[in-house]
Parts: sequence; C-alpha cells; structure tokens
Amino acid sequence: MKLKCHLAVIALAMSMSAQGALYYSDSTPGTILDNNNIGLTRSTTISDPAWSITSVILSFTLQNGFGSDLQGYLRMGNLESSPAFSLNSYLSGLGTIPNSATPYTVDVTGSFLNLNPNSSWTLFFADTSPGGQTSFGGWTLDISAVPEPTNVALGVFAGVGGVVGLVRWRKNRKLAQA
Repeated sequence: MKLKCHLAVIALAMSMSAQGALYYSDSTPGTILDNNNIGLTRSTTISDPAWSITSVILSFTLQNGFGSDLQGYLRMGNLESSPAFSLNSYLSGLGTIPNSATPYTVDVTGSFLNLNPNSSWTLFFADTSPGGQTSFGGWTLDISAVPEPTNVALGVFAGVGGVVGLVRWRKNRKLAQA
C-alpha cells in the first residue's frame, strides 16, 4: 500500500506542468515620425522547445507626442493574417505622453493564449496625425508558457516506468538474497 501511495505521488508530481518564461528585451531607441504611416517596426524571433502560451506581457517606453495620434500592434508571425493584438485603444487612452521616457505595460495574452510562441514577433507603431513626434525607447516581451501535454505525458510514463522497474529490481534482489 505504501509503495502504491509513493507511486501515485511521483506520478502526480511529474504530471504537473512546469511554467517556463521566455523573455526578450530590446532597448534600441527610435523615432515614430509625425504624421507618417510607415511607422517604426521592431522584431524578434523566439525559438524554444514546443510550448503553449499562458501569458504575454508587452512593455515599451515612449516619450513626447500624443497617444491619440498613435496606432500600433504586436503580431506573432509574418503574415498579415497572423495572430495580432491591436494597441490602438490602449494608445488612444494615453493622452499627452510626458517629455521624459515613460514605461507602459500591456497584457496582450488574449490574442495569443494557448498558441506556440515559436515564431517571429513584430511590434509596430505609427503616428497617423500631425502634431507632436514620439520617441520610442525600447520594448520587452515576457511570455509565460507550459510544455505541450504530450511532453508531460511522456515524462509521467517514463517516471512511472522507472519507479516500477526499481521496485521490481529491489524485490528480485531481496528474493535472491533469501
């Protein structure tokens, strides 16, 4: 009975998903030109073992200008149809952006939940109205993810198989000594 209890505890511990963090940071400054739809683009590529996204937090720094003049998005993938999070409603609520570098943080999880983060990630800003040029100070992308369930299942089976093998070996060893 005691052995079965230990096996159950080991199997339960192995089946729990370990949360992983994928973190990207780029402090390269730039200018979001006033009244210019070409805008400013920053990109990175994430390559990690197969994961499933549980959280995505985007942080960036802006200085000067007007939030209501800005449009932007964070997109995962290179296609126009790739999953994306529009920053437009968030940016329009910023009002006048201070003259000093100001950090902003946005939870963008909704558009990327349960997707595999291994892709290119693009951050885009454009100033679509005249009056005030905005400076960009850098960005970070903080992704929390868990292993794919198949990896967890393989780990559980390997762990239980190893424990069962160890128990049989010890039992056979005791019988041989008797």
